[in-house]
Amino acid sequence: MKAGKLIIHIVLIAAIIVLAIFVYRSIVTPMRFEDECIARRNACAEKLKAIRTLQEAHKSVYGCYAADLDSLVIDLQQGKQPVVKKEVLKEVPEDMTESEALKQGYIRRDTVFMNPIQKLREEKKLYKVTTQGDTVEFTDQDLLEIKYVPVKAKEGEPRLEFTSNAGMVERGGFQVPVFEVKVDLMDLLWDLDEQSVINKIADIERVSGKYAGWKVGSMDEPITDGNFE
Repeated sequence: MKAGKLIIHIVLIAAIIVLAIFVYRSIVTPMRFEDECIARRNACAEKLKAIRTLQEAHKSVYGCYAADLDSLVIDLQQGKQPVVKKEVLKEVPEDMTESEALKQGYIRRDTVFMNPIQKLREEKKLYKVTTQGDTVEFTDQDLLEIKYVPVKAKEGEPRLEFTSNAGMVERGGFQVPVFEVKVDLMDLLWDLDEQSVINKIADIERVSGKYAGWKVGSMDEPITDGNFE
């Protein structure tokens, strides 16, 4: 009997351990999935914000947005735009306006031509926030890789790129430039649990009816908002 009771106790303990493991996994696995979703969303957001900054600069220089991200970077690297520079020739009195200082020769304004990328860097507009929370400037290498979605590539396939487009929409009788850059969640989360990804996409589409992915801009409206903001 003692041996029988011991076996029963062992079986019960084993069952409790197995049950505890299942409960633990049922709690931890969804949490890990959501944490990874958030991390990838944040990484995408940093790139999409930089792309928006570049697109706005492209529109300022060329009057339109770039349809693809390779052209966007190349156009800006090779472009020039007029910039008014102010030079202080001598100390300006505190009670003097800038207009008066200009007239009286305290300051001078000159129009120079500057590379758009250089201008963005000088204005501290081309930056990203690292996973450690540090703000760093986009490097030339970052610009070359801005078209790539921040997720590992599928084996034997090229790196995943953002879907990019640009064009015109009519508003008030005028043609207005628009652009859109996006990535579907199914592509962004391709290496995570498939059923969890399907459920997440279904929830987004059912609850909000919104696009199941991350994007900036719109091909239907002249906006530059991102749905990650």
